[in-house]
Amino acid sequence: MLRSIATVSISGTLPEKLHAIAAAGYQGVEIFENDLLYYTGTPAEIRQLAADLGLKITLFQPFRDFEGASRAQFAANMARARRKFALMRELGCETLLLCSNVQPDCSADSELQVADLRALATLAEEEDRYRL
Repeated sequence: MLRSIATVSISGTLPEKLHAIAAAGYQGVEIFENDLLYYTGTPAEIRQLAADLGLKITLFQPFRDFEGASRAQFAANMARARRKFALMRELGCETLLLCSNVQPDCSADSELQVADLRALATLAEEEDRYRL
């Protein structure tokens, strides 16, 4: 079994976190989006650093507030998902953590939510063809 930890669980810069995670004996790392946003390098550099340290990037997180959004927001969410999948390809990461939509204007219609999640799953399947 691969032992993995999220970068959000420890302090420091993203490279410092990766070094600490590897030194602690983990084999995998879950990249928290804010860590990547504050990193001045590229996702490809993080992928290489992780590989050099013997770490597999197991998950990218979080992807928030997707299902049940207004139709205008849903279109924007699908575009956002495409960008996240492209980023995940750069990282060499195959798994996305999806948080529930907690926005006050989110629809409670479970059929709509399921349809939205199906659309995201279909997009993920399509994007998987381009995986590195």
